[in-house]
Amino acid sequence: MADIELFSEPPIDKDLLGIDDNILFTNTACDSISSSEITESEELSDSIISRLDTTVTPFNILWCFGVNTKVPFINLTRKGNSTLFFAASHDGVLYDYETKKMTHLQGHQNAITTMTVEKHGKYLATADSGEENCIIVWHLSKCKPVCTIFKANESGTALLAMSKTGRYLVSVSTEQMPTIKFWLWTYDATDAYDSTVITKFSYGNPVAVEFNPNMDEHFMVAFEKQVIFLQWDPEAGTLSDEVAPNIRNKGKMGKITDCTYIEDCHECIAVTTQGYALVFGNSLYVTPYQEGDILDNRKYYVKMVRIATANIKCVTYVDGLIATGDVRGYIKFYDKQLKILYWCQSFNLPPIRNIRFNIEPRRYKFENPEDLNDVHFQIPSPRKIIDGDYDDISDDYEILYKSLVPSDATVHKYPFIVRDFIVATEDGNLVKVDYLNNMVEPIFYVTDAEVAAIDVHDESPYLVIAYKNGRISLYHYETHVLVNTAVLPEASTKLPEKETDEFEVLDERPSLQKVIRTKLPEKETDEFEVLDERPSLQKVIRAVTTVKYSPKCYHLAVGRGNGEVWFLDPIMMKNKKDTPACHSYFFIQKIIFSQDNKYFAYYDSNRTVSILLYKNETDDWIVMGKIRSHYKPLTDMIFSSYLPPELFSIGLDRHLVKYDLANSGNGQIVIEFRVRIDQRSTPNAFIFYPLTQAKTFLVADDQFKLKILNMETLIYNDVYLGPSYGCYSEAPIVKMSILPYSGDEYLIFSTEKHIGIHKLPPDGNPYKYTGTIGHPVKLLDYALSPCGRYIFTDGDDDSCVLMWEINTEAVENLIKVGGKELEPFYCLIEGGANGWLFTEMQNLFYYMQILHQGENSQLPRNVSDCIALTEVPDLMRACGFYPTEYEVEIMLNDVRLHFLQLSDTNEEEITFIDFIKLYINHRPAHGISLDKLRRAFEGFCELGDYADAHISGEEFANVICTQGERFGEEAAKKCLSILLRCNQEEEVENEDEGFSFLPDDINFDVFVEDILGIDMDRSIIN
Repeated sequence: MADIELFSEPPIDKDLLGIDDNILFTNTACDSISSSEITESEELSDSIISRLDTTVTPFNILWCFGVNTKVPFINLTRKGNSTLFFAASHDGVLYDYETKKMTHLQGHQNAITTMTVEKHGKYLATADSGEENCIIVWHLSKCKPVCTIFKANESGTALLAMSKTGRYLVSVSTEQMPTIKFWLWTYDATDAYDSTVITKFSYGNPVAVEFNPNMDEHFMVAFEKQVIFLQWDPEAGTLSDEVAPNIRNKGKMGKITDCTYIEDCHECIAVTTQGYALVFGNSLYVTPYQEGDILDNRKYYVKMVRIATANIKCVTYVDGLIATGDVRGYIKFYDKQLKILYWCQSFNLPPIRNIRFNIEPRRYKFENPEDLNDVHFQIPSPRKIIDGDYDDISDDYEILYKSLVPSDATVHKYPFIVRDFIVATEDGNLVKVDYLNNMVEPIFYVTDAEVAAIDVHDESPYLVIAYKNGRISLYHYETHVLVNTAVLPEASTKLPEKETDEFEVLDERPSLQKVIRTKLPEKETDEFEVLDERPSLQKVIRAVTTVKYSPKCYHLAVGRGNGEVWFLDPIMMKNKKDTPACHSYFFIQKIIFSQDNKYFAYYDSNRTVSILLYKNETDDWIVMGKIRSHYKPLTDMIFSSYLPPELFSIGLDRHLVKYDLANSGNGQIVIEFRVRIDQRSTPNAFIFYPLTQAKTFLVADDQFKLKILNMETLIYNDVYLGPSYGCYSEAPIVKMSILPYSGDEYLIFSTEKHIGIHKLPPDGNPYKYTGTIGHPVKLLDYALSPCGRYIFTDGDDDSCVLMWEINTEAVENLIKVGGKELEPFYCLIEGGANGWLFTEMQNLFYYMQILHQGENSQLPRNVSDCIALTEVPDLMRACGFYPTEYEVEIMLNDVRLHFLQLSDTNEEEITFIDFIKLYINHRPAHGISLDKLRRAFEGFCELGDYADAHISGEEFANVICTQGERFGEEAAKKCLSILLRCNQEEEVENEDEGFSFLPDDINFDVFVEDILGIDMDRSIIN
């Protein structure tokens, strides 16, 4: 938890909160670096640390393309300040729609779900839902948090409201039985002062919470089928029992959507999906409100009034009027008796989500345009101007002329005056309404669906955003202006003729690296899961799935969920042809172009790779062929960064495939080679690695490793621990790119939710990478600007694209804090440099020297800082890492190549420092969990034809000796007898009995406790 300190300058308005200097606030984590983090570094002095700019963050949000209108926004507009506040994913955005400037309030790990503000617009609160959820109260003039409530609710906050004076907060949780909590945030931010749990499922989900503008202690919570009233007792420090009025005729009212109190009145209103207004009050008849009346929040259900024929989405009270917005885009105003006074229905607005009025009421004065004697038309004398002896009231009031002001719907036709307002629409837009001039002004551009894909122009500052409904929009990301937008035609619903039953299957034999034609087998083969590509029951969808510019941006390709690929003009966004290229009927997952713009390739969700060739003469793409070269889903595919272009793909089948483009065509794709490159891990992403002389790939796998794969030998040269701790411990890298114009020094990467920067070359140092949350749910993709200054991110089920500034200084500062040699690696060893594991590794390292020289040698011991490479596998096992024979080969190859690169010599020894780094880089990043061990044992049993997670002792030994990396019978017998602590003399006597010492039946418990010797009852590890 961040440091807590008193906020005292400037003091908070006493009239606002009734307090002075008792506001608590939390510092951000980057405000300071704890000295304990650098005590192990002897190279960095305090003066060097003090000179580091610790406020630099790796990514800063600069702009947001789109608005999340599912979360009600806040209108902060007042005289001289045209600002509103809205949510964009986990980012809170203060946007001045006159100056077109954004200020970003970052502090949430999860998507913001609700927000609220007090009536003066000085303090604003935001809340989120999910793990590590919180409520943050912001000081808007400083744009800083003054109070943070961590883990405010178990699963998150659905609704939040702040009292009109800002003293209190009420939160409603997201659980099935929601908890209503009452917070005195100005006094204590650790826990709610009181709470109540709603146990009646018949109420439905909570939809709104409102404070009484005349009484801070009174509030109401609206559910889909019920409204409840509560009040806070300041003397007792508790909430009253909930009051739930009995609503009659619930069957015809629909569901409640919103609610509001009526100021200076005993009544309040809730609106429904069937166009009804539910009225609640302190009595069944109308009683006039008088100043000084003792208000009571124990309301009765009064009546139900039909005020619209459509779903009313929102209701609010302002300037003595009740305002509503419905799904037809109509805005209506009523008096306190629900008599209609005015309506706006000529604006042709989409369905309305919310209406928010300016903070300050309209200050106006009616004038007659023909009255030249009016003070506003009189020019003061020159003497008064020189002496300053006159009052300039021109800016105090808005001059209105009765003849131009619209009238209300009463018989008297009174002028209808209300403050200006902004509405949020269903298509993701915010619209400023000027009802006096009968005008609407969109504040943002249309984002009428969730974002599906993004890409950036190579030569101009253009960002293309593809939406799931087929809309393609092009933005100038430096000026934030929409350049062009278009909507793709409706997706075709016609299914093609059934394809031939022939299918291209790769012969995996190394001696026959070619493609053969074979009949489609009735039964699936072991190597390929061959499927009919004609989805008779698959829905043809319109959603865009991917978008990609070609190098130099000659082409723009858009892929759809039904397999269509459209080619658009890169700037005008117009279709180049009336019909799409449709060579697949499944979800297009990735599109790529070769560097010379000659080849175009993509793969779909059915594991089919399609390759097209560009013809300059006809400006058309010709299909070379398609193939299913992987028997499991593909994870990545790239063209080479050099010419002539080469195409490679990897998949969950752990294979690397290279396609022979020169010999492919006429419907056939030729495979140059197909090689398995991993034994246990699966590759997630790969790129060409620029920091080696030989042609190599940098591969990121699902075990949090970064590996350098030699393209000639197809063997890993190096294996390093990648981003795997902190926020990156939950998911491995799924995409990575070299940062442009960085001298190949930095790697930009993304995981399931995070984006990050990694300093190259990788070496397992945990201080060489840093990052932030890119999206709180799931990061779909990112795109880098060609200048290397910006990164754009889009997320799942989100209509916003965030534009970030990249700061490489942040990772450079972190590297300096980490230290040198082994200092950055100590944190990866349990207990650190002074822990039991590090001490044990030192002892074992020198014991290996004794074993290598002979335990019973009479010669003087030659102790050094090196051991022979032949001892490394056993030393690894002694330290708790049990590599396979394949992993041992990769490990030793890693060490030998390292020495070759440094000194051009083939060393057969390794130092203790290099051994520690080797151990950290090659061992499992997070160990082996019991669940993973159980799954491995179940797979082991299936190899022995035992499907119910147990196996006989005889079959257990047979599988060990005949499957996978086979054990010799004698070696297996020796190892198992040692693990089971068998008497060696008895073992020699019973040598002919084979594996009779094994238990007759082995289940998972026997395997773990008896064979592996793991004490499952031990709770403390000494």
